[in-house]
Amino acid sequence: MIADLRPSTREFIADHLQFVARYTDTAQRFVEMGDDNGLEYSIRKLVEYVKGVARATGDILRENEAADHERAT
Repeated sequence: MIADLRPSTREFIADHLQFVARYTDTAQRFVEMGDDNGLEYSIRKLVEYVKGVARATGDILRENEAADHERAT
């Protein structure tokens, strides 16, 4: 039996979503200030964190499928 990775993966997602929210707020502030360099940096970081969340969400879905398959057999 494989260890259930979902709790730690969900914790990872929750942590990264906090960074998504922070970089979203920061990007908005840079827009308001007219700071295009700051905006570009914030958007780049925002995208990195969103990609991490998307990968981790896929991991959870695969883990769920494996658990369902294991229960069915």
